[in-house]
Amino acid sequence: MKGNVQTGALIKSVLNKDYGIMKGKLLSHVLFVESPVFHKVFLVTDSAIVTNPDLLHKKAILESAVYALNSIGYKKPKVAVLTAVENVNPKMQETVDAAELKRLNDLGEIKNCIVEGPISTDLALDKEASKIKGFSSPVAGDPDILLMPNLVAGNIAVKIIRLLGQSTVAGLVLGAKAPIVLTSRSTSAKSKFLSIALSVAIANKE
Repeated sequence: MKGNVQTGALIKSVLNKDYGIMKGKLLSHVLFVESPVFHKVFLVTDSAIVTNPDLLHKKAILESAVYALNSIGYKKPKVAVLTAVENVNPKMQETVDAAELKRLNDLGEIKNCIVEGPISTDLALDKEASKIKGFSSPVAGDPDILLMPNLVAGNIAVKIIRLLGQSTVAGLVLGAKAPIVLTSRSTSAKSKFLSIALSVAIANKE
């Protein structure tokens, strides 16, 4: 569990070739969020580990998040691949990646979830907004996973959610041999406790 250290120092130890505990090909961070203004718990990824993910990184991050939810009872979580707009724009690589992730899901290469993208944040979180804009998707207004385009967007989003949204959060890192609890150093004791509990629940399913 991360204490009063920088995230980079912890992850460097995890990745160490001699004594590290790396398991998969990629570590990624997931943050569970319980917001007082949203109807269910949702997960944000990645806001702490992968700086500028390419398409393959995003696929791995998405699949890790889906695995985490599958392991605690979600049968087919809904994934919103967030971008600034809901249309593919070749000048905005994140929209191209989002459309490809949706295509891979449609083909069955990304399993056990429903992927929508590109989709803007308002359409992902507000069903009324999707109706007004004529955007039809089972994910609109009801996501279980918000896949961020990069770490900067994710980090800013989760801090706004936690500080201004008064949300309860729990964070952990996936892809290692043992659970890694990773929360902000300023996070409450309650959030740290919930992070440990979720880490144990997910690890027990492996």
